[in-house]
Amino acid sequence: MESSLLNERIFNKDTIRKVLHILMDKGIRIDFGSKIGKTIIFAKNKHHAEEILKVFNSEYPHLVNGFCRTIDCSMNYSQSLIDEFSDPKKNPQIIISVDMMDTGIDVPDVNILVFQRVTHS
Repeated sequence: MESSLLNERIFNKDTIRKVLHILMDKGIRIDFGSKIGKTIIFAKNKHHAEEILKVFNSEYPHLVNGFCRTIDCSMNYSQSLIDEFSDPKKNPQIIISVDMMDTGIDVPDVNILVFQRVTHS
């Protein structure tokens, strides 16, 4: 599929909304079903990650206080965010990653991986 067609059909607000609804409705629950398990969403780029976060905050306004965050290598505090994500008692519960959480990161409490980007493996 051509990249422009892929962008038009896959990387849009409607698809993001649908993926987030499936995640939040059917994703693995923890704490006796009270919340979604630790989740990594892999975005295609920084703009896409920001768009996913924007849609999440719009769809789930009661979870905006750090429940879902973006992370990429340009952030000055990325390691502290990884440390917070690694703690099962702390937010974020969902992290949207751009080329960060795919290799060399060990977070045993991650229950769900969501790929919203093209993978070649």
